[in-house]
Amino acid sequence: MTTFELVSFAQDEHPTVRVRPGPGLRLFGEFTLTYALRETAPGRTRLVCKLLLGGPPGLFHGADPP
Repeated sequence: MTTFELVSFAQDEHPTVRVRPGPGLRLFGEFTLTYALRETAPGRTRLVCKLLLGGPPGLFHGADPP
């Protein structure tokens, strides 16, 4: 069993993953994450991360950083 499921993929553009029901969902809460590549100029690329949060928070919500 894996923590994430691939929900969208475009070669050379982006993968999008969502946390699956189970331990990961209980720990982190519900979210979807996309890593997208954008060409900014010839030979230059920018990596953009989009995080969509939803549903109840997980066990780590409000935890103090180490």
